[in-house]
Amino acid sequence: YLTKLDRQIRLQDRHILLLVDNAPVHIIDENTNLINVAVYFLPPIVMQG
Repeated sequence: YLTKLDRQIRLQDRHILLLVDNAPVHIIDENTNLINVAVYFLPPIVMQG
């Protein structure tokens, strides 16, 4: 999904930043090469209530 999103954003000459919590299901393959999409994982303390 992220690779497809990156391609679409690149065609629009845009950049995006995705802020993601640190849930175990949020895994990005380290071989994924994203150019116009940056993914930032929030530290665990941010998500505690």
